[in-house]
Amino acid sequence: MTTSEKIWAEVDPFLTFWLLRILNLMGWGRLAQVARGEVLRAFGFKLGEKVSLASGVMIFQRKDPLTIGEGTFINQNVYFDAGSPIKIGKFCDIGYNVVFAGSKHELKSNGVSNRAVVQAEPIVVEDHVWIGCNATILAGVTIGAHAVVGAGSVVTKNVPANSFVAGVPARVVKNID
Repeated sequence: MTTSEKIWAEVDPFLTFWLLRILNLMGWGRLAQVARGEVLRAFGFKLGEKVSLASGVMIFQRKDPLTIGEGTFINQNVYFDAGSPIKIGKFCDIGYNVVFAGSKHELKSNGVSNRAVVQAEPIVVEDHVWIGCNATILAGVTIGAHAVVGAGSVVTKNVPANSFVAGVPARVVKNID
């Protein structure tokens, strides 16, 4: 990694944080939500057309491989963890306070320091998915198309398409026809 890449790796999260804070000043309405998406797209984020972002959305840095598909709505205070690709499909509804935790830690130290080894795994949310408020989606999970994740659920394993999952950890409650 070159010196300029190291510097940018430190500066990019700072700039992204403040860009999102400035965009939060746009207000609460539908127009402000769509405008946030347009501004972020102009700054290099991978967002589809008509993406709506409510205030308080946290994205660690612009260079994160975060992709949000067309027509998706991201409610207030959704957090996208850095470190792994996160792909949100088209026409999804993401409730408030949802956490996408794309990295996980091993239970032991790396032997060099007291810090645990961090592993990054992708998160994929396919098209037309509804994720209820306060849910947590953990690293390595794929949520199938047309699935529903209940509020407060912790998704630790893949969710089949056309199913409703809920609980801690989330389990299939029923299939959606």
